[in-house]
Amino acid sequence: MDLRPCDGRQKREFYSDAHGQSVSIDFLHRYILGNYRQLYARALACGINDFNQSLIIVNLLATGKATPEVDRTEEGARATLLLEVMAE
Repeated sequence: MDLRPCDGRQKREFYSDAHGQSVSIDFLHRYILGNYRQLYARALACGINDFNQSLIIVNLLATGKATPEVDRTEEGARATLLLEVMAE
C-alpha cells in the first residue's frame, strides 16, 4: 500500500484548495481506518507528518470501543510512544 498521500507531498493535493485537501485527507483516513485498522495504527511508525499522525491517534481513540483488547493495547503503545517523541 502506498503511504505517500499521508506525507502531504502529492502534487495534485498540494495545489488544490484547502477544502479539497480536507475532503481528500478525511476520506483517506476513514477508508484506511475502516478497512485496514492494523495498517492504519502501524502507519504511525512510517514518518508521516505531525498533522496526519495526530489525526491517526484521534481516530484510533475515537473508534476503539469495538476494537479487540490486543489491538487496542498495540495501538495505545504506538500512540503513547509517538506522543512522547512529539513532546520532546
